[in-house]
Amino acid sequence: MSERKTYNYLCCPFCGKTVETSHVKPSTMENFDISWESLQVREQHAGPGSGVKKKAGVDYGFKLLPEQCLTIEQMLADPKWHNLAEKVIGRVQLIHSEYVKAGLIKKRKRKVTE
Repeated sequence: MSERKTYNYLCCPFCGKTVETSHVKPSTMENFDISWESLQVREQHAGPGSGVKKKAGVDYGFKLLPEQCLTIEQMLADPKWHNLAEKVIGRVQLIHSEYVKAGLIKKRKRKVTE
């Protein structure tokens, strides 16, 4: 009997979604910018699943609308998205505090500058 091939998946601690580890780029986890958009707004165009067949020269798929996307700070300031932004921040805090409790993250001493 031959051995079956196995695959390894990384589970996101934030949302639970899994990604096969060969598709994970560790370098993408090394940086963060508060100005990154946390809420993306997309518009559905023709294509599979939309009920509209693709036509030459016509946009298809879900197109990002950058002018409508929001950073976490903008979400907090917008009553429509405030509660969702609070939930996102709460989840980040929960993950961080659980990692600290488990000893996976060490508390850092703050440098005092004068």
